[in-house]
Amino acid sequence: REVKSPLDLFDEIERELGMSVVPFTWPVGMGKVFGGVLDLRLDQMRVFSPGQDRVKEGADEIIEGFGNPALAERFGMNYEQAEGEVALVREAAPAFDEALFLAGHQTPMFFGSAINNFGVQEVLDALVDLAPPPGPKTAIQRVVRPTEEKFTGFVFKIQANMDPAHRDRIAFL
Repeated sequence: REVKSPLDLFDEIERELGMSVVPFTWPVGMGKVFGGVLDLRLDQMRVFSPGQDRVKEGADEIIEGFGNPALAERFGMNYEQAEGEVALVREAAPAFDEALFLAGHQTPMFFGSAINNFGVQEVLDALVDLAPPPGPKTAIQRVVRPTEEKFTGFVFKIQANMDPAHRDRIAFL
């Protein structure tokens, strides 16, 4: 389906959440002409192909290198637009800073489709790479250590109801 432009989303996140944004992936095309996502960290593109066979087989096509002529040839003006937007945000956006991320002042930005299980792997990989390990938490009566055998959790929400037309809530434990 048609969506808000990536640059508008970039701006909205910075305005609404008050934090700097660092794109980790960027879409090539939108809606019916969505071609996939550029992985800005790995210098490659994951090509989108609709259908459940791709999801079951885990057989996404990967094209290496942003300068690869196959990208412009295959995706035409959609790739050229994405390439221009990536150049713009690389100039405008700060470099990723792990300390700012962990302090909640900077966020990575990803594009994809959860319903199609596309672009989700990049988010999960970044979560594994960037999220801090569990640490001790001071409770009212004592310090709870992550190595304790009894299960302890803290539930928090991010991006709750930014768009009232969607049920955009995500919670982590």
